[in-house]
Amino acid sequence: MVSEILLFLVKNVSEKKEKAIITFVLYDFMIKNVNFMKDYQFYTKLLISKFEGLLADEEYIAFALEYNVNYTKWLDIMKSNIIAE
Repeated sequence: MVSEILLFLVKNVSEKKEKAIITFVLYDFMIKNVNFMKDYQFYTKLLISKFEGLLADEEYIAFALEYNVNYTKWLDIMKSNIIAE
């Protein structure tokens, strides 16, 4: 699965900027595959939590801005796909 490959890369890349780029690709993939987020709520909640953690890092935000990543929109999209239990 694409997400597993991207997660493997994130885990094994040491440079912060490269890790950020791979992370952007992973989240972009997840957003473009919105049904996955609806079908796997636990995973989506985990992604939201990790993403919110990344947003606390000023350097990560700077990378997002450099690559025109609308991280607030991404977070809104992810949160909107959580189905109330």
